[in-house]
Amino acid sequence: MHVIAGDPPMSTIARDPFDPRAECYPFSVRVRGEESVARTLREKGYEVLLPTYIQKRRYSDRTKRVSCALFPGYVFAYTTMDRMMGILGTPGTNYVVRSGTRITSLSPEDESTVRALCLVSGECEPCNDLQIGLRVLIEAGPLTGLIGTLAKVRNNERVIVSVESVQRSVMVEIGRASLRVLEDQPRGQRAWDLGVSQTAGISAL
Repeated sequence: MHVIAGDPPMSTIARDPFDPRAECYPFSVRVRGEESVARTLREKGYEVLLPTYIQKRRYSDRTKRVSCALFPGYVFAYTTMDRMMGILGTPGTNYVVRSGTRITSLSPEDESTVRALCLVSGECEPCNDLQIGLRVLIEAGPLTGLIGTLAKVRNNERVIVSVESVQRSVMVEIGRASLRVLEDQPRGQRAWDLGVSQTAGISAL
């Protein structure tokens, strides 16, 4: 990936002034074009959320670390309905994600999750699988306050974070000490099931 010197990191949240009525909407964009779309939207004055992670790509002669979108094919931007065409007319943008036939903004929970993922400094990666387990609360770090379900992912401790609006999940590193098992568990789940090799699966509730 070619990155122009001086460009802001992909995870940076633009802080340009925007209409206080604006809400955060998910937009489908060209895969691997997320950075370009986000940059153009920021230049237009839109506030953009674009969580990223570092992917290691192996070539015949080297390994390269590349910054990629945590939610491939999606950019989250603040806008009002009357300014939305300015986003949809941006090269690389496909459409605004709908709920059925309606255009709806992110839920407050999904918006908080996406914002928190922009601030995560640990290793993270996209995830397609979500195993249901104990309900847990994250009590430390930028994801503090999110509630989710405990899952066993490989042998590492990671948190699976889901954004329901785009039906996508990502994994992020987290320590077991940052998790608290909640008392109201699904039937058949036991608090002592929490083990060293288990992780938390976070849903935007």
